Amino acid sequence: MTNKNILAIVVEGQLVLDIDKNSNYIVISNKEPEEDQVLINKWLQINYENPEEILKALELIKIDFGKIDEINIIYNNQKLNMISYQFDYEFLKKLYFNQTANLIYFLSVLIPFFKNEINIKMLSSNFSHYQIHNKNWVISINNFLNALQKDLEPTIKIKLN
Repeated sequence: MTNKNILAIVVEGQLVLDIDKNSNYIVISNKEPEEDQVLINKWLQINYENPEEILKALELIKIDFGKIDEINIIYNNQKLNMISYQFDYEFLKKLYFNQTANLIYFLSVLIPFFKNEINIKMLSSNFSHYQIHNKNWVISINNFLNALQKDLEPTIKIKLN
């Protein structure tokens, strides 16, 4: 069995992967790793709002992986359950403009590093009805992934979970 190259992008929340010792991992997060995450080969702490940091992460992925077998996008552990956040412009701006645009940009520049068959998983929480913007964010990313799957279909087979 060959080792899989697995990229985990923690947009928000906690890393929720079952670590396989026979796979290579790169985790990208805006937070430092916790003590129980020492089995992970490489943890890159970046600021998602800075495109230059995204490009630096891309270079490390290119060097360490070459090609990617699987991408896990993690968006969980949202604790916003107050209706007031639904009307907070700064929260909405960060969520829709910064996180969405930069993740779509990052996934787009990763395309040359996709293997001919790649799994992309969206790992998210079940949000309460007060968290409509978090739900919309997940729907937006899933819509992008579905469009990407169709666009790349002739050359790259993307399996979405």
